[in-house]
Amino acid sequence: MREESIIKTLTPELTDQLVTVWEKAVHTTHHFLSEEEIANIKTYVPEALNGMEKLYIAFDGEQVTGFMGVNEDKLEMFFVYPSGQGVGTQLMQKENIRYVDVDEQNGDSFAFYRHRGFIVFERSELDEQENPYPILRMKRQ
Repeated sequence: MREESIIKTLTPELTDQLVTVWEKAVHTTHHFLSEEEIANIKTYVPEALNGMEKLYIAFDGEQVTGFMGVNEDKLEMFFVYPSGQGVGTQLMQKENIRYVDVDEQNGDSFAFYRHRGFIVFERSELDEQENPYPILRMKRQ
């Protein structure tokens, strides 16, 4: 795996690869979302990618295997191709992340962050789009 920090505008080809990783990861971890909801959210992913202060991308050869987007000390986006064992841990070592929001129904992600020293400090009944998906706000001690 090689990693790359992207500060410039993403190419359409790389954006397509990132959206593909996002979609595969969401289908694996976000079982509570309907296909319609996933398709709707997918339309916003390219804009969200371009809105990150720092975007780290993991590659296997030329293939994207995962990525994380960081604004200040908060992890805003974190998606790994389902077969990308160890990619998430390697990406997390790139930044001193203090905050992350996690869908409460995504138990694997919650466990991933707990294992890395994050604790819940707040819970919201609604997600950022005002949908009824509880969010756990976590911080690292």
